[in-house]
Amino acid sequence: MVVLLVSSALMVVGAQQLLPMVDVEPKSRDDKRVWRVYVANGLSSEILFLHCKSKDTDIGERNLDLGAQIQWKFQVNFWGTTLYWCFMRKGSDSVSLDVFWVERKTSWLRPRCAPQTMSCIWIAKDDGIYIRNLSENVDEVIHKWNE
Repeated sequence: MVVLLVSSALMVVGAQQLLPMVDVEPKSRDDKRVWRVYVANGLSSEILFLHCKSKDTDIGERNLDLGAQIQWKFQVNFWGTTLYWCFMRKGSDSVSLDVFWVERKTSWLRPRCAPQTMSCIWIAKDDGIYIRNLSENVDEVIHKWNE
């Protein structure tokens, strides 16, 4: 059921069907505590360049074709300070933003990433970067290009 929810949420970005995902991290030993971050190219006509990393792990630079996506898996570190961020560019427009962080006092990211799946889905669209709110099944604009 968990896999079906995430899979169905990723199958369509706008009217585009996504290509198979690239898994850039090895599977963790304790899969119950594994977070997943997905970044999808939902642009209408451009390749999405992205570079995602944490303090300790560089996911690498990628050029995502139309409809393509990338995912990585990880566990929150011992200190509870895990933070991943991405730089994304389409043509001359760019954005840098955090795509995962540990929440201690507030709860903004966790409900959007659906605690039952522990999956955060980010989508680059023509007007900006969106997060798929899995609890509400809607895409929320988070960051406009070049802002």
